[in-house]
Amino acid sequence: MKQRLFISLLLLVSGCTAAKKPVSAVKDTAIPMEHCETTEIIHPRVTLDNGLWKLSLIPSTMGGFDRFYSAKHPENLFWGISHSKTVTGGLIERNITLGHMLVERFWGVNGIDVSLMPMQVTASGKNFVELYASPYGASAVALRRRVTLPEGENAILVNGKVTNLANRELKIRPWINYVPREGRTIRLIPAKGNVGQTGVGSTSRMAEDGIYSLSKERNVFLPPVRNFIAVNYQPENCTVAILPENSDLADSAFYMYNGTIAGKRSGGTIEYIIKGTPLKKGESLEYSYRIAVYENMPRIRDIAGTVAVDAAVEGKKLTVKLAVFRSEESQKLRVQLKSPAGKVITLPERETIALSPEKTVEIVYELPENADDKWVISGDIGGNKFELLKLFLDTSADLGDNFK
Repeated sequence: MKQRLFISLLLLVSGCTAAKKPVSAVKDTAIPMEHCETTEIIHPRVTLDNGLWKLSLIPSTMGGFDRFYSAKHPENLFWGISHSKTVTGGLIERNITLGHMLVERFWGVNGIDVSLMPMQVTASGKNFVELYASPYGASAVALRRRVTLPEGENAILVNGKVTNLANRELKIRPWINYVPREGRTIRLIPAKGNVGQTGVGSTSRMAEDGIYSLSKERNVFLPPVRNFIAVNYQPENCTVAILPENSDLADSAFYMYNGTIAGKRSGGTIEYIIKGTPLKKGESLEYSYRIAVYENMPRIRDIAGTVAVDAAVEGKKLTVKLAVFRSEESQKLRVQLKSPAGKVITLPERETIALSPEKTVEIVYELPENADDKWVISGDIGGNKFELLKLFLDTSADLGDNFK
């Protein structure tokens, strides 16, 4: 690939044992070991708080998201990052980056992968911050970004405006790359079947439309069939979804990377490369996305508006499960089942109770005949349509009890 996928300024340090904390090293007799000192670089953080969640970001490192946590989930959901500086013999200084932050990148735009380039804070409040950089990450674009923890939401809202600074036209594709912290996570990738090409190039050809978890050993591009990508945290039993405003799935792509980031093995990424927009010099593109947390919802098989939907069929019983990242008023729910032979069962319209991000809602239907998981379940909630995708779970991964 022409462009690196992650922030990585890792430089291997030879001949040093850290004075304040250990750094792996190879012996070097040219400079005495006692003349090497490693210290942590402390970056000022901006912390947003909406009363439910806290988000910390680091303006001096491209405004990267460093920590995302709540009272219920005190452990950071992001991988996080640390910087240190090693001075050898008082003369040679090297910076080391471990970990990864979530920052905007733009597919095909060179020069963004520089984690120590700062953004300027232009405005801030308890639950929002605005940042600006020109150029952004030593690249050919400028970026103005507003990050908000909206009141009452289990979500981060990002509104960005990117401007082309180059003396030529650039095709700008916002590129969101999320690295979950290490631990038991299951990726949920809604991929389109029988497609081998998207706007970013060749993709893995999946047999049919579905939610794929795939192995943690695969690095693949996948064509989107839904406008979200997600990861389930097994210990917390919550699922984090990236929800961009994106109207052209055919020109977009998902990417999953597994491997070493800055010298440390990662648990795998979920990345969304949004459709491209050609911009001439001085022209701008506005974009937005949410990073939303759905509690007690391990299997998201579609998202209708803001409502995550799952369902299970057992004989003559259908259980529909709904979850939200913000409170929603009671809405009408319509559900239909279609058998492999083409038979359709339309169920009576239901009124849901008011939906709350603190808990999921289960609605149970009695079916007129036996059905199973081969039946297609579709419908709408509050006018937002859904059609639940088939799950293709990777049994080589630790799926835990939530996916049984």
